[in-house]
Amino acid sequence: MSKRALVVDECAVARSVIVILLQRSGWEVVGAADGAEALRLAASWHFDLVITNPEPTKVPGQQLLRILRGGLLSPAVRVILHVEHPEAAGEASLLADEILVKNGQIEKQLQSKLGRLFGGSTSRAAQRAFRKHTSRGKMKCTASRHGS
Repeated sequence: MSKRALVVDECAVARSVIVILLQRSGWEVVGAADGAEALRLAASWHFDLVITNPEPTKVPGQQLLRILRGGLLSPAVRVILHVEHPEAAGEASLLADEILVKNGQIEKQLQSKLGRLFGGSTSRAAQRAFRKHTSRGKMKCTASRHGS
């Protein structure tokens, strides 16, 4: 049985990169564009992993993580914060198991974090998919963080 992950990010590019990397590593992945959608999904699905940015729209990251950690998800669920800069995680980092920084090394970081949390990794095919869907390994969102 494959593991299931929830990826929460309003930036479609960032979300799709993580989704691709996880899918190519054998994960079943569900994406959410905002915190409210993530809560709806978490209430009706079992997840082994949640990857979210610290400030998704509609439900602030720290509030989202408190709700998820407060009983909506199993205590065994692992949480990775996906941030532009490590200091951007703020207090939400206290509720996460790992921090993933949006940079050119994301596939290596994800592989390492999955290995620590689950004993798994991303494949070479996933790493190629990452490079194909990003510009020089950097995720860029041109839309406003709180836009539609």
